Amino acid sequence: MPGTLEINPDAPLGSNLWKEIVRGRAISGRPCKSGVYFILMQGTRPLLDSRTYDSGIPGIGLRIRIPSSCYMGYWPGRCELNNWAGSSGAYLLEISLVKVGPITTGGELTGTFGEQRINGGEQKAIYMWDGSVEISLRKPTCSVSSTFIDVPLGQFSTKAFTGIGSTTASQNFNIELQCSGGDAGSTLKVHTTLTDATNETNVSNVLSLSRDSQASGVGIQILNDATVLDLGPNAKWHAGNVQHGESTFTIPLSARYVQTADNITPGTANGNATFTMSYQ
Repeated sequence: MPGTLEINPDAPLGSNLWKEIVRGRAISGRPCKSGVYFILMQGTRPLLDSRTYDSGIPGIGLRIRIPSSCYMGYWPGRCELNNWAGSSGAYLLEISLVKVGPITTGGELTGTFGEQRINGGEQKAIYMWDGSVEISLRKPTCSVSSTFIDVPLGQFSTKAFTGIGSTTASQNFNIELQCSGGDAGSTLKVHTTLTDATNETNVSNVLSLSRDSQASGVGIQILNDATVLDLGPNAKWHAGNVQHGESTFTIPLSARYVQTADNITPGTANGNATFTMSYQ
């Protein structure tokens, strides 16, 4: 199964939210004696109606069938076998998720969900999710309001610095997102990555001065609240969550100069950072 399934909670009652044929793989087992048997195929969770099982997520039912067996209907059902050799391989399973009631939240499909029993007694096979499958609601979508943000840091005397690591007052700025859509109760996780446009290999927390800058001995730090942010493609940080119905999402930031060397040369001191947004 896919690791994540995004479903539509506003689908009509009784409709398929997702249906796919997936491959079940054998993990372990032992051969059974050959002979005449009937195989009972059934889910292991409570039945909601004659062919739909409780998936474990409110409002979502589960239907199971094997599309290439002597019984091809939705479980529960039985399959009679004459002179069965007693061995089984992998199966192709058809899994259907069905809307059976109001859906207000997502969840996980995990653990055992089906089984086969010989003559209704001894267990022949069990079916379980390989890991877990996350069921999520459709999330809001967002875009950046402005891809260029100018942050005036102000003018400072070199005497404002008292040594390496000393800083000036921070100047506030925001990254604004415009968001829409999504289903009631859904949440979109927003992540941001900052890179140094002057030196893309910079993985420190100090932005380099641009090549046209005249000053030296200082750099620029970017902060989220009181946290100085690291730079580089692997320094992704969680900026917050967008809730359904939230049209504007603001990421508050600030920037300041920081002394990086014993001696400071006065002059223009500019920096360029690139911000990349990612959403989950």
